Amino acid sequence: MNHPRHPLFLALGLALAGVAQAGNLDSSAPPSDPASGMYTLESLYQRLDTGATGSKRAGAFEEPAAGPAATGYTLDQIMAAMPAVDDTDGATAGEVLQGKTFWGLRSDGSWGLNSGSLASQAIDNTQTGQAAGNYAAFDLATEDTDLTSANIKSGANIFGITGKAEVVDTSEAGSPVTAGEILSGKVAFVNGAKITGSLASQSIDNTQTSQAAGNYAVFDLATEDTDLTSANIKSGTTIYGVNGKAEVVDTSEATNAASAADLLSGKVAFVNGAALTGTVAAGANVTGTNGQLSFTIPNGLYTGNKTCTAADSNLAAGNIKSGTTIFGTPGSYSCTAPTGTALAADVLSGTTFSNASGTGISGAMVNVGAQSILPGTTQQTITQGYHDGTGTVTGDVDLITGNIKSGATIFGVTGKTEVVDTTEATNEASAADLLSGKVAFVNGGKITGSLPTQTLSDTSTTVSAGYYATTDLATVDSDLTAANILSGTTLFGITGTLTPSNGVPKTGQTSCYDMATNAAETCVPAEHTHQDGNQQKGVSLPTPRFTDKGNGTVTDNLTGLIWLDNANCAAATRTWATAFSDIDSLNSGGTMNGNNCGDTSNSGSHQTDWRLPNVKELQSLIDFGYFGPALSNAAGTAKWSANDPFSGVQAGYYWSATTLAGSPSGAWVVDLGSGNVGANGKASSYYVWPVRAGQ
Repeated sequence: MNHPRHPLFLALGLALAGVAQAGNLDSSAPPSDPASGMYTLESLYQRLDTGATGSKRAGAFEEPAAGPAATGYTLDQIMAAMPAVDDTDGATAGEVLQGKTFWGLRSDGSWGLNSGSLASQAIDNTQTGQAAGNYAAFDLATEDTDLTSANIKSGANIFGITGKAEVVDTSEAGSPVTAGEILSGKVAFVNGAKITGSLASQSIDNTQTSQAAGNYAVFDLATEDTDLTSANIKSGTTIYGVNGKAEVVDTSEATNAASAADLLSGKVAFVNGAALTGTVAAGANVTGTNGQLSFTIPNGLYTGNKTCTAADSNLAAGNIKSGTTIFGTPGSYSCTAPTGTALAADVLSGTTFSNASGTGISGAMVNVGAQSILPGTTQQTITQGYHDGTGTVTGDVDLITGNIKSGATIFGVTGKTEVVDTTEATNEASAADLLSGKVAFVNGGKITGSLPTQTLSDTSTTVSAGYYATTDLATVDSDLTAANILSGTTLFGITGTLTPSNGVPKTGQTSCYDMATNAAETCVPAEHTHQDGNQQKGVSLPTPRFTDKGNGTVTDNLTGLIWLDNANCAAATRTWATAFSDIDSLNSGGTMNGNNCGDTSNSGSHQTDWRLPNVKELQSLIDFGYFGPALSNAAGTAKWSANDPFSGVQAGYYWSATTLAGSPSGAWVVDLGSGNVGANGKASSYYVWPVRAGQ
């Protein structure tokens, strides 16, 4: 097993071996040789106190002429000037700018000269989430030129920029205006769209009552049509505020229309819209011929106290029935016996009559008077007797087609087609069975659907309940192709053509190295026969090597594993136990060490099955063709650089979930800087890079 070259690993090695060795105490050269010169305690102290370079003796060693003065520094003073352990405020690599050096003061194994790993970052104006790191001073409005008042809604203030008063939310779901409801040429905005009006300007057409739809300027109807006057309007009628003239009436008469021959000569009347002048002469008193029952009254109009006298010498009391008076002459003639066939039941109760059987007979017909009848589902009995004509059959305002079931007719009213019996005892639909916003009726109730409209996501196998429009799965996830499916396997009707690669993948190393100087050089088969860069054995690496999913995750196309895009979301090294706590935090809240890790691959939220990779999975990332870090870019054609595809990659050791079998207090780690694989105690601190999926 090769242990990493790191102070912590050396400490572990010494602890396991139980042996420690001191440096060589012999002089590096004879006293006469200038190379035997060493730094003085003064130089050591000044280096610690002021950072002075210091200098050694230049010539041969010479015995001092006198003992050292009291101005020299003691070892205690030198020790006092040395830096002390500070596990509280001592900086870590992740807190120092990448490329800068510092002296580590912590006791976690990082004591001594270290290089910072805090990446320099620049604002990404394509997203709100920004990677952890060091940012130079910047102006948000410069980083994203869309951050202007004109792009911000009125009333909102984003990073100190107040929204433009005219920028508003034009959403209107209830009654959005259309072009036909806006004056022609005028502009409005509804539901995000600019609408130019098409509502035409109109003017009154006084030749007809029907007027075109459109916009009318203020006008006076009486001005638009000069016939709109009182003299042209019927009495009792008011048209647009103009009252009809009392003398203007409807002279229509279809049945008994008068003519000039019906009017007194010289008099005028209006019938059916025409003025008539009468031609009828005025009538005078008339006396009939004696003994004639009827006589002709001359044609004419009789007014006032004109008389008509019938003369008959037989108009005498003896000729008139006793009890009867005709034209003022009472009769004295006794009448014969009455006749008739009427019965008591035929004559109204309370009155008397005579028939062949006698006189003064009382009627027995019941006086029903006014009878009101309420229609029902069965025939109603009409009371026998006399009805005075004021009775009624009760009507019902609800007896209309809209209240009657389709196919039924009640008292001659036919039911409405849409009115049906919505009874359903077995398979009645509920709101959850109807598409959201759609309406149906079941068991007499109106149901508004709540079944949501859904779309498939290429980031999850989970399919939410709801309505899905016609969908092509291969369109939803462009990776669903025959080339990505194992040969002999059919997924959703697509038969795979992918032939599995068996064996160990290539290391990625393409350079060869001089056997004497170790300098990198182009591989020459005759000179570098056995070197990896020349043979390049193994299964070829895929192209591209990695795919950035754009949702905080990256897929390794070699292994199919899905890695968190941010390779240092915790922004610090962690112990083995803390690494697992970070994974739990990522699964429950999408954060590690309080930092948002940017995973939105679960339909906009974070996944819940992240884990710490095993040592084989972690080592599978290594491309031995590169160093610092030993990781390729997304295409697999060059060394990794920031955000191609990962962010926050540290050229240091990362924890695996694999325990060291020979020493369970340790676990395997992989150095992303060199590709080295080693092991160390679980109390040590290294970086954490979550992974998910895989076998």
